[in-house]
Amino acid sequence: MFEAPPSNPQTVGDIIGRAFRLFRTNVPLLLREQITPCIVMAIGHTIIQFAATYGLKNPKDIGLLLMGLAGFSVGMLISVVGLWFLTIRQFAFVRLANGLSDNYREALSFAFDKKWTIIGLFLLSYFFCVGMVVFWGAEIILAAVLGSKLLPVAVVGILVGFIGLLASIGLLSVYYLLMTSALACEEQRWTLLLGKVFHLLMHDVWRAIGFAILLSIIISIFSWTLSLPVVALAMFELFRSGFPANHTDPSAAMPFYCLVLSQFWQAIINMFLVPISFMAAGLFYRDLKVRQEGLDVEHNLNQLIATGA
Repeated sequence: MFEAPPSNPQTVGDIIGRAFRLFRTNVPLLLREQITPCIVMAIGHTIIQFAATYGLKNPKDIGLLLMGLAGFSVGMLISVVGLWFLTIRQFAFVRLANGLSDNYREALSFAFDKKWTIIGLFLLSYFFCVGMVVFWGAEIILAAVLGSKLLPVAVVGILVGFIGLLASIGLLSVYYLLMTSALACEEQRWTLLLGKVFHLLMHDVWRAIGFAILLSIIISIFSWTLSLPVVALAMFELFRSGFPANHTDPSAAMPFYCLVLSQFWQAIINMFLVPISFMAAGLFYRDLKVRQEGLDVEHNLNQLIATGA
């Protein structure tokens, strides 16, 4: 069951550990509700991979190229639809993890009310990410051009550009995680939440970055470990087909069933790791509110009022 989280502040390790425990105690519900969108995403990714591997292989063959582009577009559309429904379900899991809904159906109904806002947030984050890449990319190119005759200037300028790009994308990723958690937990308009989440992040930015780094490391370790069977199978098939002696392209040496299996195996991995990531982010958002807005005090006062004390 999704029991309500502690009202007192928690450490980053406690928050992530609680997300894992919530997953372990609610495995049947979490897997059952994710299986359909994850399969849809896997089908979309398989179509994309097939189109990229075979349809876009020979740009000079216009007919094959058009078929490849069409397949790529269809695969992208299917993948985005699957991701959309998967994200809606993650919103419901976040509400349950924070004790804001009594049951899953109630939480899912709340999440579906935010379905268009989810798309808007994704697009907004995407354009911000593109803008950061363009800005810092221009800075790196400018540093290289201006420092072409003075190597130290070029090195410093390029280094600043790369550090700035990594820091900007890192902060945007943390902000996106907190913003999705705020949408899942709050009934306010998303325009109001943009400023609220920014305020919470800026007042505890180093702790937020530490949380994001620790969560990323843990999820990456689990993801790499769970991917080992498929990687081992792929390596076996590559060597069995004589790569690189008989092939110049790994995709040509890889049987199609391996491509399909890898996508569906990744879907299974996502069913385990994606809800943990979202629930951990939701619990961290709640912890920030406890620390900065006295959410625990407000909760205790509401309980006293409800009991007539």
